[in-house]
Amino acid sequence: MTLPLHLFGGWLQLFYLSIWMGIALSVYSCFNIIYAFVTYQSMESRIMNLTLLFEQIIVLILFLKMLRIVKTKEANIPEKVVRLLTWLVMFVLGFCILESIIANLFFPATSSKFIEEIGGNIGRVLISWAIWANYFMRSKRVALYYGKGS
Repeated sequence: MTLPLHLFGGWLQLFYLSIWMGIALSVYSCFNIIYAFVTYQSMESRIMNLTLLFEQIIVLILFLKMLRIVKTKEANIPEKVVRLLTWLVMFVLGFCILESIIANLFFPATSSKFIEEIGGNIGRVLISWAIWANYFMRSKRVALYYGKGS
């Protein structure tokens, strides 16, 4: 059964669930990074782990901000969500560049594998941004739910 467009449902509900999934994965990543930080004693590994932890904390904060605002019925919420998604992309891209520099400096033997992994992360983030930003800018359900189409 499909909900009427002015109710919170459909792809909007999927976006809400994906925020929760992002929060869960970020918290899980933080615990893994902290474990790796405690386990590996080399300064190079600790620098990389601190960088990864800082990235995950920023991503977690952005997800929590999106979670807080996404169910608020105000006309400016879609623009706020797109802005937060854009900030998320910019932070991830910036940290990917920083992590590839650190990998080349401290781990030259394995940096090519690490950079391939970073490339996949960049691709996933850009595709996700393109899908959800377009959804929040063009969806009838979003417009009706947040009051733009009223």
